[in-house]
Amino acid sequence: MALIRLNTRSAPADTFGGFLQIKSSFNNTPFSQSVTGDAYAQVDNISVSITPSSTSSKMLISFRLFHEASNTQPWQSGTFIWRDSTKINIGTASGDRGTIMHGPSMGHITADAASTPDTHSTCTVDAPNTTSAIVYKIGFWTSVSATLYVNRTVTDSNLNYMERGSSELIVMELAG
Repeated sequence: MALIRLNTRSAPADTFGGFLQIKSSFNNTPFSQSVTGDAYAQVDNISVSITPSSTSSKMLISFRLFHEASNTQPWQSGTFIWRDSTKINIGTASGDRGTIMHGPSMGHITADAASTPDTHSTCTVDAPNTTSAIVYKIGFWTSVSATLYVNRTVTDSNLNYMERGSSELIVMELAG
């Protein structure tokens, strides 16, 4: 078997591309919240506050959301990231279309819409151009009003096929 050796020298943190800080928010507590149809919600209990070191810094943002919504049309939902009150890196608005970053990874058919969770996960880069504290949150959009159940299924019965999970948001500052 061939061995490939990579250059393992470390760049100082103040050079382009070095990690300056990493912050995360992990939640494995089941909770629910109401979401209004065709509105953009911030998912409760999962957020990261970070103060960029420089206006040229980039933020590498990754999240996963374990959830299920009470409506039976999860394919009409999606996630994105909020920077304070701004939705970042979303699709282009056009007419009545929802503008999101990521659609659901379908985990069920309609007949099983209350016992099999959906998951969303994504990664993106943001350039906030500030040295003031900012807060990142996971955003959720659905075409119809629903209750969003996070880290659990809708029914959440004590059965071996009713999963519970965890959700996490990770923000990494990169030198720009």
